Amino acid sequence: MKSIVEKWIKFAGNDMATAMLLFTHGKKMGFAYQAAVFHCHQAIEKMLKAVLINQDKEVPKIHNLVRLLALTGIKINKKINDSIENISPHYLPPRYPDMEFKSTFPFSYNSKSTERVLSATKKIILCLKKEIM
Repeated sequence: MKSIVEKWIKFAGNDMATAMLLFTHGKKMGFAYQAAVFHCHQAIEKMLKAVLINQDKEVPKIHNLVRLLALTGIKINKKINDSIENISPHYLPPRYPDMEFKSTFPFSYNSKSTERVLSATKKIILCLKKEIM
């Protein structure tokens, strides 16, 4: 495996660890859920970019998970694909507070919804690691 791919995987792991810390802190203090979901998005984005690098493809400077997945050309199951589609829009709200969050699905940043995103992210990362290993 290329060392740069390993770095992307490590950074994805760091984002996942950060998401878990924020979630735990959020449960104790009643906040930080939005930031935890944002870091889940970042972990998936970095794993998708690791796949692209591993495939010797150009890595665009974009944050759309659905587009990045399409660029990899990998085929994944519907449940993983749906999770990526659902997590993709969460890049914007924590970054741009003046942008309206127009989700195609109902979402509220709370313990239960964040826990679902964390679980889905773990599954997505495992799926993407299989494409590299």
